[in-house]
Amino acid sequence: MEAQLVTALGTVALALVTMGLVLYAHRQASSIKDTLFLQGMLSMWQELEKQAAREYRRQVYHKAARLEPEAIDDDDDVRQAVESVANSFDYLEELACVEKRLRSLATRFYGVTGVRCWAVLKPWVGYMVSQGRRAGDFHQAFRDFAEKAANDAGCGGRPEINHGRDVWIDNGEEVIHRSIWDDGTSEGRAQASQSP
Repeated sequence: MEAQLVTALGTVALALVTMGLVLYAHRQASSIKDTLFLQGMLSMWQELEKQAAREYRRQVYHKAARLEPEAIDDDDDVRQAVESVANSFDYLEELACVEKRLRSLATRFYGVTGVRCWAVLKPWVGYMVSQGRRAGDFHQAFRDFAEKAANDAGCGGRPEINHGRDVWIDNGEEVIHRSIWDDGTSEGRAQASQSP
């Protein structure tokens, strides 16, 4: 009887130690995940703040905004800027989707910028898809980021956005008004005209 009691107590003690180790390992893994994610997000922020990235966004605002979608590919500098900006917002959206806690940070810091860039680049994305040069989900993450940012309360009241859906881009010569849904097609214009 005594041997059975010792065996039972040993089994319970082993189960408690095992459970403690599992909880410790889970906390450590969670901590490592948070650390790695924050490093990735900080790296993305550093990339978006580099002088070259800022210059690419300026080219989107000032040069690409004046071009027809099919003309963007004719100018190597503008095409490079457009692709870099679109890819950056794709990556930012993917990071924000993985870690929901950082969604508000991403839209707070880059929401207005993302919406302004999307308003300029959406016709180009639509053109690339319509010409069969890209798949239908081309820059879907960028589109998702812009739409979530436009609907985010943190973007309300900013001068670049009216009701979170329309964008005015001053390219130095004129002020261009675009809706983030207007992709130059009749469906996009209809959706843009119906949005508040």
